[in-house]
Amino acid sequence: MAASSAVPGVVDSTKPKSYPVILSDALLGKAPKEAITAIRYNHRPTLSSDTAPNSAELKPTSSSDGSFDMSFYENGGKYAFNGTRSTKENQYVLLFDPERKAFMMMFGPTTALMGTALSMLSLTSAVLADAHTAAPHPATTFAECQKKTADPLQGCPEGTIYVSANDTRADFTKIQDAILYIGNDTEAHYILIGAGFYYEQLNVTRSGPLYLLGQSDLPSQNRTYAGRVGYNATARNDVQVRYDSANEANNKLADNVYTGVLTVGPTLDATLTGSGTTGYPVPAGTPFGSVDFRVYNVDFRNEFAPYSDGPAHALGVSRANAGFYGSGFYSWQDTVYIGKLGNAYFYDTVVAGETDFLYGFGTLYITKSTLSLRHCGGGITAWKGLNTTAFANKYGAYVDSSRVTADNSSTAAEVVGRCALGRPWNAQHRSVFMGSYLDASVRPGGYVDWSATERRVDSRTFMATWDNYGPGWNVTAERASNVTIVLDDEGVEPYRWPVDVFLTSTGEPNNTWWIDQSVLVPF
Repeated sequence: MAASSAVPGVVDSTKPKSYPVILSDALLGKAPKEAITAIRYNHRPTLSSDTAPNSAELKPTSSSDGSFDMSFYENGGKYAFNGTRSTKENQYVLLFDPERKAFMMMFGPTTALMGTALSMLSLTSAVLADAHTAAPHPATTFAECQKKTADPLQGCPEGTIYVSANDTRADFTKIQDAILYIGNDTEAHYILIGAGFYYEQLNVTRSGPLYLLGQSDLPSQNRTYAGRVGYNATARNDVQVRYDSANEANNKLADNVYTGVLTVGPTLDATLTGSGTTGYPVPAGTPFGSVDFRVYNVDFRNEFAPYSDGPAHALGVSRANAGFYGSGFYSWQDTVYIGKLGNAYFYDTVVAGETDFLYGFGTLYITKSTLSLRHCGGGITAWKGLNTTAFANKYGAYVDSSRVTADNSSTAAEVVGRCALGRPWNAQHRSVFMGSYLDASVRPGGYVDWSATERRVDSRTFMATWDNYGPGWNVTAERASNVTIVLDDEGVEPYRWPVDVFLTSTGEPNNTWWIDQSVLVPF
């Protein structure tokens, strides 16, 4: 993250207390100056000719209490802090608080801090990545309704429908039955899904707002979902929706859409993927689907096979606005499909797959989430661009402040340097990875062409990176690939935030009213 994005007031040197710190690990391992590499801070000191770039210093403040002011000197825009700095009987110590998902800057007596604090300073780059990419808080808009209580509908909006596979008080035992019961109107409707397992396909065709609320204590406890996943930890919501199907060899079924666990779109024609460079020709006059569809704390799983065995959707969104919060999407190939005129916003989510597991025609923005690599095949992203509007559209996949990491330690060892960030489904592919942590699974060159025998990259292809970090980020190799575009701050501006990429039907920016405003980035 660039210096201009530093968090204001991270450290107040006049107050010897604990402070949360958001960090990047990009400078770890560099030669430190005065035992400190650098720290994200709320001012930018002048870089003098005798000051080494990418270093930091502790300087005495004007106060007489022996405290120090933390300053950094930057050359490249990455900041990290590692270690301690003694000041007579006192010292500054940085340690990780797993409950707050934040680093704490401590200042106090050396003897009091040396014991437990110093033992916490052996921080891996993955832990540092969590501090930068983990959601600072879950989406809590419906936390009181989602919370497990004696009365399941306590705290829910009036008229909320209750679905449960086990509770006899429920209105329905199947989620799809509740969706069909609501029908197609323009009013907002709410479905509370009780904790449990549901084996079914969900199909949402209505035009009005619909919110699926997974029963969960995570939001009310201010605990995130995606930040809990790692090599030795698997995130899992209390509500699991599963349906196993794959379009084996791309010809078992008439279309990939039939494999989906959850499909959102106004008609069957609107949701079909089709084939060829432009996909299925959606009929003119097809209406728009749900203007505001949301899911909170639900996992969708398509586990047809424990490997890529053809397209197997966990999610499909076409001609609709859809937001997903604290949720998970698990499959192996083509996990998430965003179809024509589809808009999707993911916050604090996990998407797992192996081959082209983010693909489509529409606009997808993922932030504060985890892309979990079950293995490597094709690429993470595979997009088809289309010139279907009178204005310059922003169709594409945008991954911001997220983690790209192998799903477990065994996979991590097998796929070092093998997983591509993406490949062009057609020459107008557009995707950008921004400010994200890339583990060692990622190919040094970033993106690849469609295949060794079928070249699809041309002047229209936009497969880009900006300001990423971690062992899988290699700017030199990306530039040398002649496929990956390395953006500077000016180059990323048109795609940086949701307000930039979600456009109205007339091409105006800031079409974000349908996103939960409490977790719309930037905060």
